[in-house]
Amino acid sequence: MMPTKRPRVTLTETPVVARRLELAATRFPERADSRADLLLALTEVAEQALAKADGDDDGRAAAKKRLLDRTRAITPDAARAMLAAREADWQHELGE
Repeated sequence: MMPTKRPRVTLTETPVVARRLELAATRFPERADSRADLLLALTEVAEQALAKADGDDDGRAAAKKRLLDRTRAITPDAARAMLAAREADWQHELGE
């Protein structure tokens, strides 16, 4: 092992960890010869997934804000007018 001043992490290869390493080996065959490389590959995939999830949360929050802003802009009179227009469209489609 290389000497390092950085902390080391010890991971026991339990059946769950072994299964995940085998799965990683199928996804990253070029790294399959080294369990340590497979663990690094798994951390890279996890980082990407977490970053994407964080971005999705931001996107959902922004969409929710836009929706709330639009609904707050609808006055009772505007809502009644929209409903009346929709009802008129339905009646037109039914031939009434």
